[in-house]
Amino acid sequence: MTADKKSIFLYYWRLLGSGEEPVPEYRFGAMACGGPGKGLKERLKGAGLHDWRFDYCWPQLKVFVEVEGGVFAGGRHTRGRGYSDDLEKYNTASSMNWLGFRFTPDMIETDPVLCVAQVRQGLYAHQGTLKHLEV
Repeated sequence: MTADKKSIFLYYWRLLGSGEEPVPEYRFGAMACGGPGKGLKERLKGAGLHDWRFDYCWPQLKVFVEVEGGVFAGGRHTRGRGYSDDLEKYNTASSMNWLGFRFTPDMIETDPVLCVAQVRQGLYAHQGTLKHLEV
């Protein structure tokens, strides 16, 4: 996916005054087994992980956002191997207590307030300060 399609979430996150900036392209697989650097491939293999990345995340709260491109054009995220690889990534993240939100660029463009509110709700939930947000 092109950077401009990914950045649509960040644009609306900032526009709607939604608080702490997310970390882009966070390498959660690498960070789960000691971080990038020497021996990463071996550490990933030993942990049964891959060098997966999230488009955006709040690592301290274990909340991530993925902007899925090409869903209407037969892109990687909707074809066999790419779809299976994404499921492995999301299921592994869930088993590690990550909370994920997946959006298409169209979803964000059509209703950015709802998308941002859903992520904010997840951030509150993972902080243990769950409260209902009006959309």
